[in-house]
Amino acid sequence: MAKTTYNLSKFCELISHDPNTKKFVGLHKKWLGALSQRQDLMTVGTYIDEVLRIDAARNADTAGLFGGSLAMSALVMYSRATTSASPRSRIVVKDVLPDQLLTKHKHLIDVRNEVMAHFNGMTSAGGFEWVEEIGYLREEDGSEPAAGIAFKRANYLAQEINDLREILNFLGPVFYTDIQKRKAAMLAELQQLRNDEEIEQMLQDSGFDLDAWLEREPNTGGIDFVRKRSS
Repeated sequence: MAKTTYNLSKFCELISHDPNTKKFVGLHKKWLGALSQRQDLMTVGTYIDEVLRIDAARNADTAGLFGGSLAMSALVMYSRATTSASPRSRIVVKDVLPDQLLTKHKHLIDVRNEVMAHFNGMTSAGGFEWVEEIGYLREEDGSEPAAGIAFKRANYLAQEINDLREILNFLGPVFYTDIQKRKAAMLAELQQLRNDEEIEQMLQDSGFDLDAWLEREPNTGGIDFVRKRSS
């Protein structure tokens, strides 16, 4: 007896040899790609919330160490979620952002590339200043850094954090709608595949519990036809 799973990947692996299942496998990959992006963006939002909480506490040591680290992590993960070498399985963020937010998006990616991942001098191409950070890192006499420097280090991404929040607020509904469309298309294709007895057996062999999955997945109303009708 196959172990029950809510993951369709095993089923896709079993049917991948059949050219008639290529469309479904591709739709599944597109759905997973968007889900992965959304998870990264949700994590970015969590990091931002924590940066703002730390900053509000106005503790110099905490703000300098943890606030800066979280801000950096947020930008790196945002870049991972919104830039990809294989865009066909993901939502192309730059194609859905309005011009004003697209400009901010490009600046955020520049900061990630030219400041976070690859330091490119005292300023990036977008005018991002790193002077306070360099000064802080060069403290060599063992003395505690001044509170002003520590807060400056925590707040050096203040505008970028605000831009990230604005972009995430816009992308939330866009991702939700797109993911629901991808899921509906995937399940519609699965309905057709299940008419093939061999493929239906592979679905059973994969251990995927479709009924339970449909119950667990939010907003699957209207696609209950995917369930196998009793003969």
